[in-house]
This record gives sequence, C-alpha cells and structure tokens, in this order.
Amino acid sequence: MTEAQTEKYRQAAITYFVYGLIYLIGAIIIAQSGISSKTARPDSGLIYFITGGLFVILIPLAIWKGFKWFTRIIAIFIVYRLYEIGRLVFRDGDKLVPVTDTFAITYFQGGIVFLVIAAFTGYMLARAGWDL
Repeated sequence: MTEAQTEKYRQAAITYFVYGLIYLIGAIIIAQSGISSKTARPDSGLIYFITGGLFVILIPLAIWKGFKWFTRIIAIFIVYRLYEIGRLVFRDGDKLVPVTDTFAITYFQGGIVFLVIAAFTGYMLARAGWDL
C-alpha cells in the first residue's frame, strides 16, 4: 500500500470515529427524550450503548489497518444509512426531539445534519476502500 493510500485509510478511520461519536451522542439525546423504542427497557439501553461504543472503537481500528473489503462494506452500510435517514426525515420530519429542557429540534433539522455527516463519512470510506 502506498503512503497516499495509507493516508486515505487513516483519514477515513478518523472520520468514522467522529461520525460514530456524533451518532452515539445523538442516540443518547434521543434515548433521554424517551422517543426511542430501542432503549425503552433499562437493560436493553445499556447493551445498545455498550455495543455502539464498541463499534465506535473497533470499526475505525479496522479501517486504520487498511482492510479494503471491510472498509468497502462499511461504506455500503453508510449508503444504506443515508437512505434510512432520508426516509425518516421525510416521513416524520415535523416530530420534535427535545435536546434540553428548553430546546428542541425537528427530525427534519437533525436528520439533515446527520445526512451531511453520513454522506461525508461514506465518501471518505469509499475514497479509501476504492482508492478514489
């Protein structure tokens, strides 16, 4: 692997790590608001966040090591994530998510932010995985 390819994998790994942290923070906010069925039971919420935290750590490590097919598969999952976010944004866009006691955003507003973040992450993964 050339130095340029190695750098692409490193950049993709860092991007995915930041993406994962942002998604984990978003999941915590949604869980605290009480609108997520995935964290309805106390034991399932803990498992959900521990699993998410492990993904935030382990997936970037695999990308950093330059595993081409793994990086490509994760890029494809991100494309699917874009589809799902878009579906949610346009189906439930007017629903409110309380961020704090005095501040709330709509699914549309939050979804657009997450769409941009996921699209950039997908691009960085594709750039590394397919050496674009």
